[in-house]
Amino acid sequence: MKVHEPTREGVIVKFRVDVTAKELEPHFAKAFKNAQKSVRLDGFRPGKVPMAIIEKRFGDSIKADTLEKVVEEVYPKALGKTDLEPITPAAIEDVDWEDGKKLSFTAVVEVRPEFEADKWQGVEVTREVPKVTDEDIERHLSTMQRDQAIVSDREEGEEVQDGDRLTTDVQELDKDGKPVEGRFSEAMHIELGHEMMGHGSDKQFLGMKPGETRQVKTHRHSHDKDGNPIEIDMGWEVTLKKIEKIELPELDDNFAQQADEKFKTMQELREDVKEQLTRYAAYQADQRTAGRLIDAVVDAHEFDLPPTLVSQTLEEMVKSRREEANNMIPEPQLREYLKPTAERQLRWYFLRDKIIEDLKIEATDEDINKQVENYAKGHEEVDLESLKLQFAAGEQRQQLADEIVNGKLMDALKDGVKMVDQEVDFMSLLR
Repeated sequence: MKVHEPTREGVIVKFRVDVTAKELEPHFAKAFKNAQKSVRLDGFRPGKVPMAIIEKRFGDSIKADTLEKVVEEVYPKALGKTDLEPITPAAIEDVDWEDGKKLSFTAVVEVRPEFEADKWQGVEVTREVPKVTDEDIERHLSTMQRDQAIVSDREEGEEVQDGDRLTTDVQELDKDGKPVEGRFSEAMHIELGHEMMGHGSDKQFLGMKPGETRQVKTHRHSHDKDGNPIEIDMGWEVTLKKIEKIELPELDDNFAQQADEKFKTMQELREDVKEQLTRYAAYQADQRTAGRLIDAVVDAHEFDLPPTLVSQTLEEMVKSRREEANNMIPEPQLREYLKPTAERQLRWYFLRDKIIEDLKIEATDEDINKQVENYAKGHEEVDLESLKLQFAAGEQRQQLADEIVNGKLMDALKDGVKMVDQEVDFMSLLR
């Protein structure tokens, strides 16, 4: 067997393999012998059909089948004579054989892209710095207050008032005021004070009585394809079925004590809420910054991606998204929409590995033990020695090592780029 020098174009590598006629003979001989045992012909006992007859009547098909098996058997051995590390199964092309001559075929494989991951350093990345205001705290307390509200039906004949909860049937209308097919909601709950139907909706319900129907016109803020802010008008036909009044408890020391016995005063509860919101905001901001950081690194590098791997990744994403949407999203449009995401995901996958290799990032035994010890300190119910045994080897240890490596990688990226701080309000982190 001869393996010719591979040729590479981007992530596609081809190499030609020759198998001599002498090397093919044992394969053919074995195939004919097996055929002789199984062939049944009139006038001959099983297994006794002369080889000359078998070769004449079945020779071509037996050799064709044998060649397929030879290629399957030879390819791994041929690959072993190269330094290639394919990431997808090989495609076999240009199979060439004449009886009595050598067999030749071309193996086509996809390999990891080759590139330098050195263009990310110094790129500019926005780091969000969240600000929690008194308004954010009061908004959260208002939600807690509403969770403890007493809800009761309004008396017969009473009208809708601020803060009420309504049970309605809602039909969406088009711009001409006609019902939109398939856009009817029965027994829909609307809580006044949240503008649930769009900006300016709540005030249009005031004064309604059960059984009454009104047309409600609202709008919502959005952006056009160029990112410019726009307002989208919406219309609804709303039939009121039921009115419930909501009586809110006072935000006083008693409310704080009912929220949690550790609080004695409302001020203590406010301070705790501020701390929770600040911690949550910091986490969300870090996550968004990490996403921007990855995007910046990906955008700084351009290299070929293995087409088969892109297709496989895309198909998995399409399948998952369609299952989530109960197969309601048309597959062609979804595939077109998700393809850039699949490509970016793969690009980051290769970049991540390359940067980790370049920076020699690893999770040492000391790193893992320290992480385990820190976890045990925060969970008094956990026995440290048992936890160490749990992470001594196997899948859990590998998962922890991956988390540590990812953490070190993100720290290294943050140190290498130019972070530009931008103050953001708390509510923007929820969008």
